[in-house]
Amino acid sequence: TISGGGVYLKDTDIATLLSNTIRANSAITEGGGVFFDNSDATLQENTIESNSSRIGGGIVLRSSAATINDNDTLKNSASSVGGGLEIIGSNVNLVNNRIYSNTANVGGGLQVGSSSGASFINNLVRYNTAVVNGGGMDFSTSGAALVRNNVIADNQASFKGSGVLVS
Repeated sequence: TISGGGVYLKDTDIATLLSNTIRANSAITEGGGVFFDNSDATLQENTIESNSSRIGGGIVLRSSAATINDNDTLKNSASSVGGGLEIIGSNVNLVNNRIYSNTANVGGGLQVGSSSGASFINNLVRYNTAVVNGGGMDFSTSGAALVRNNVIADNQASFKGSGVLVS
């Protein structure tokens, strides 16, 4: 699969993924577990685990509006950016999620490549690893973001921003 190894949504008005396990999928390019392209979607109470891709091992949100609540995103890997989650040109609200033990070259836990608005509230971002920058969270090319009341701990990066990189 080129994109969306586990779930692929394109040009979808309203979609909800509720209480699913999305595990051990892969995609060549992006979204090993879940790929949303130009879609309005809600992910709630899912486990996204052990997926892989070049971009966004667990989840990729491209040009989408998404609400991501109370999910476990763990043990995903990306050979480039966004081990757990990659956000590209999207408006996203992440609330009460656990993002842990993901790996990537940049943005081990998550990477915001660009966004038209992103909020991260009450999330646990822990034990993520980046080979280069942004072990937990990488905001190196992003737009406006609100990061409030999160626990960002025990992440690693070889060069910059073991917890969070904003540049």
